[in-house]
Amino acid sequence: MSITRKRDFLEALCCILLLGMGQASSWWFLAPIAAVCGYALAWHLGKRCTSPFLTTLTLFSLANLLHFSWLISHPYAYIYAAWIVASILFAIPFALLSLLVVSKQQPNIHWTIGVAALFTLLEWSYTLLPCGFSFQSAALHLSWNGAPLQIASYIGGIGVAFVVYWTNLLAFLFLEKKISLSPLLLVAALPYVAGGFLLWHRLEEQNQFDGSHQPLRVALFQMEEPPDIFSSYLPPEELHAQEWHKIFSMLAPLRAGEVDLAIFPEGAIPFAAQSPLFDAKRLPNEWETSSYIKLSSLDICQLLAWSKKMSLLIGLEGRALDAKSVMKTYNSLFCIQPGQKNLSRYNKQIHI
Repeated sequence: MSITRKRDFLEALCCILLLGMGQASSWWFLAPIAAVCGYALAWHLGKRCTSPFLTTLTLFSLANLLHFSWLISHPYAYIYAAWIVASILFAIPFALLSLLVVSKQQPNIHWTIGVAALFTLLEWSYTLLPCGFSFQSAALHLSWNGAPLQIASYIGGIGVAFVVYWTNLLAFLFLEKKISLSPLLLVAALPYVAGGFLLWHRLEEQNQFDGSHQPLRVALFQMEEPPDIFSSYLPPEELHAQEWHKIFSMLAPLRAGEVDLAIFPEGAIPFAAQSPLFDAKRLPNEWETSSYIKLSSLDICQLLAWSKKMSLLIGLEGRALDAKSVMKTYNSLFCIQPGQKNLSRYNKQIHI
């Protein structure tokens, strides 16, 4: 293998690892490097190859396989095909737009701003998909530290993604020897300088707030993936009870009044929140249940709030009639407070 081929292979490997693993949730130490040159390496390789589209498509697809590897935690084998297909499909638009980068003969700094905006617009368009896909965001490369993440409070995640794309485009120009190092360093340092100032300012505000307010004691509960109700061999009542007993076991160590708020994820319990599926005789012994026979998930939540003297935030399947009196099903967030029958509810919806 020639020196050039070795260099190309190493650059490709670095590019794939930076884009696929350079997030706070993966290898955080790669994240600040990816925020500067992860995409730039892909464009730099594409510029030197005879087929820029296939080169960038391959690099982005392989990076997606790493980035989307959480998909294969699904227990069914078909997910492997979906994982591969999704990794390629989401890479195609980026590879096509990358042609605009590698084909430009005389790029300049003003050009990088416009192209960064196009990449940001492409990323934003993914959030308009039916599932609201937002897992492929360049902003994740700046999520490794609290300082650069602070700028999201002013320009949002999409704005942070723009900063990452702009920095990478400047890095591409630097690799192509079109600009000096100074503009790249200036833009790369901007989120850390601005975010660092915001973080310092907000920490001062937080210290003042903490000095005059009682802390909110919160318990976060991470549950396993909800069971597939269509493939489970258990009857609905038994499956419903099985999932609730998992929550009971997690809450058992908590004494009444020990926490102010318990938060559970979306889809914590299968079946509709109002469906009376739970036999009251299977509740913990310390609960007063003489007036109940069958309980819904919301009934149990209210008993939990009363028993543990805490509020609950939980994601359940919510149902409600729409304006045309048609029953609609939502992925809903319920807020239950001890001693209050009225609860707050938010239905997850996509508005286009």
